[in-house]
Amino acid sequence: MIVKKKLVILGHRGFIGDYLFREFSKNPDFEILGFSSQEINLLDKEQVERLSAQWDEKTILVFCSAIGRATQDDEESFLKNILMVQHVATALKKKPLHHCFFLSSIDVYGKPSPSLLDEATLPVPDSFYGWAKYTGEFLLKRALSEQKTILTILRLSGIYGPGERSSNPLNIWIKTAIKEGRISLFGDGSELRDYVWVEDIYPVLRRLIDKKMEGVFNIATGQSYSLLEIIGHLKKIVSNPVEVLYQERKRPRLDYQFNKDVLQKAIGTFSWTSLPQGLKSLYASYQRH
Repeated sequence: MIVKKKLVILGHRGFIGDYLFREFSKNPDFEILGFSSQEINLLDKEQVERLSAQWDEKTILVFCSAIGRATQDDEESFLKNILMVQHVATALKKKPLHHCFFLSSIDVYGKPSPSLLDEATLPVPDSFYGWAKYTGEFLLKRALSEQKTILTILRLSGIYGPGERSSNPLNIWIKTAIKEGRISLFGDGSELRDYVWVEDIYPVLRRLIDKKMEGVFNIATGQSYSLLEIIGHLKKIVSNPVEVLYQERKRPRLDYQFNKDVLQKAIGTFSWTSLPQGLKSLYASYQRH
């Protein structure tokens, strides 16, 4: 008899959590449990303590829950995000499990310098969301420092893909290009971004689970594009004419370029979905709906 691996996803109704829940549910090797704010309020310590009854020393936990930056990025969301992690960290300290994945963000790096970012880059958050994620990393590290639980922190670059829950600029650009025939661009479009197709997250996570990898990993392809290059690809894909509306940049310029050596060493050679192919798939998903 094959013993299934128990995997618990916190935030399984969000953009990334929902995708991971659906993909792991297809895998017969896993028993999947998903919890969202509708089932468990992570701001309530007692509810989180009751939640810990769902795991044991062989369970894998994927912590996706958070108040996203696009939803709210202020002192209130900062405190709530920290409190959610604190409650889970306390529960894990009392009742350890096998492997904990915490979905963090490249926002912990703040305004990066022009050099390549890697896992050794010093985090200097400059937003409530970035500080909440960095503090969450610290809380989990402290809580699990004397436990046998494997802790893996995933600092996600821009994740895009099908689904109205995604607040990624690529999703917004494609929707406005289709519906309004225009794209709004702040600045001259020379800023660099490294975007990750959401369907690449599951196979990366599977490899990290199988290899029992611990530590911090930037989830990025290592291939950055300027915003103008991205818009150029979009204009080739969208069937109708698209106008670019240039607007004054309201925030300091940000360039994201990543050295992916640490992740590649951990998971081996991996074929990331190219940005042009991902955009084609994203456009097709909106055409179907």
